[in-house]
Amino acid sequence: MIASWAYRGVCVCALLGVLISAPRAAGQRQPRLDGVTAQAETVTPPGSQLDHEFGGAAGFWQHPAPPFIEGYADKSSVEPGGVIRFMVSTSEPVYSILVYRLSLYSTPLLIESGLTGVEQSYPADSYAAGCGWAPSYELTVPLEWTSGPYLARLDVGGGNFSTIFFVVRSANPGQASNMLFQCSTNTYQAYNNWGGKSLYSTNSSSNIRSPRVTYDRPYALNSTKGSGEFYFWEANMARFLENQGIHPDYCTNVDLHQDPTLLSHYDLFMSVGHDEYWSAAMYDQAEQHRNAGRSLAFFGANNVYWRVDFESGDRVIYCNKLNNAYWWRNQGRPEAALIGIAYTDGMLGTGMSGYRVLQPTSAYLRLTGLKLMQPLGQNCNFIGHEGDEPQLESPVNLKIIGHNEDIGCTMASYVAPSGAQVFAAGTISWSYGLDAGDPIYVRGTPDAKIQQTTLNIIGSLARPALQRGDCNCDGSVDLADRDVLRESIRLGQPGWEARYPCSYFVANDMDGDGDVDLDDLGDLSVGGWPPVFSAAEGSAPPP
Repeated sequence: MIASWAYRGVCVCALLGVLISAPRAAGQRQPRLDGVTAQAETVTPPGSQLDHEFGGAAGFWQHPAPPFIEGYADKSSVEPGGVIRFMVSTSEPVYSILVYRLSLYSTPLLIESGLTGVEQSYPADSYAAGCGWAPSYELTVPLEWTSGPYLARLDVGGGNFSTIFFVVRSANPGQASNMLFQCSTNTYQAYNNWGGKSLYSTNSSSNIRSPRVTYDRPYALNSTKGSGEFYFWEANMARFLENQGIHPDYCTNVDLHQDPTLLSHYDLFMSVGHDEYWSAAMYDQAEQHRNAGRSLAFFGANNVYWRVDFESGDRVIYCNKLNNAYWWRNQGRPEAALIGIAYTDGMLGTGMSGYRVLQPTSAYLRLTGLKLMQPLGQNCNFIGHEGDEPQLESPVNLKIIGHNEDIGCTMASYVAPSGAQVFAAGTISWSYGLDAGDPIYVRGTPDAKIQQTTLNIIGSLARPALQRGDCNCDGSVDLADRDVLRESIRLGQPGWEARYPCSYFVANDMDGDGDVDLDDLGDLSVGGWPPVFSAAEGSAPPP
């Protein structure tokens, strides 16, 4: 929060004079792109926006009444050529399955009609132990299906349908795109109260949460018809990127947990929306990615907030919420040290005033025309309902780009000692400013300035990280790079990135202070390259 940031000796007025280093303008180069029982908790008063969004006090789960259909998949993601099984329960004798890639929702990629419907059992503890339903349909994913978010629409006619959400991940990570978009499936399940309970008391039976929830159950049939939270926070970003011709690879939280090498194939890892529940393996890999000079973008808020442990073949997530034991900040790994900012408990609401710009010269805001204290995203409802702010554990070189005083949230970035750029949107609803939404769930008001800002950020962060000191990006570090560094200082980040294809900070920030300036030339009296830094200069060589 701002008060804690000021405690570090930085105040908002001082922040007005801090410039973040500028990324390239959009459009110049297309990036490739344990036996614990349920515990009673304090009940949130009904009637809040959060209750209505996630089926809270007024939305306890009930067994569906006929005619109904619902289902789940045996895995959260699958590669082309792989097999995914759908478990379906319906009151009707016949149903159909239509599979869509979500950016192409109007065009089904597969239609299966005349399937025999069966109503399956509903175990009392299915929210934690799983439904145990028999497979109803087996899909071998065609090799030509591209990585992305997919829906299997289960339809019994008469407007009665539900969906199964899954991701097709890349069979060759990083070959088609150097960007990875993570879908926050752990958060989907944390709020999912199908079977009677979630990780929250507010929408659990008897207001008693479960410490465990399972992937082996449908999503509750709320306003997104069984697709979890994808349409709440992530769909608008996915649609916007693909409409811009930017096609990232996609993964789920489970993929990041299971594959310790996943991020090594990408230059940019994107966490979008409400990515709240992370395992230790997920945290480790994101940290390693940043420390290797590769960038992170958190287009959301309340991220990396709770630790979870995977159980039962990674189909169950466990979270100990007693005394907030599983807050990452209480685990000795505060999320602000990774993201740059963090959620402050109790910060809920929406703000129509947008962000007040504190860094109008930031290259993340290039081509927006914004001036000091003007609003970014005014009247498009992209602020809130949860937001993040700087903390005591935030990096010392954190740059504050914008702030919203209504909710208390901050847009910020920092450059890690490795040269990696980390951007944090500070608002859970960032994607509402990018796209109007999907036909299944319309929400959002496109804002040209938020769209341009997003392209600026991605255009800079999705650049490959080469060697520090390879200022001309030719694969070698030699004396020729010294002259290019002088040019880099003159051009600034946007001008340099228009000429060279690699990461600006990795190539040019020789002293590792998060800026590219004359100090990076080191002690020129010594000569040679990379530069030598004398103690008198007060700079240390980068790691």
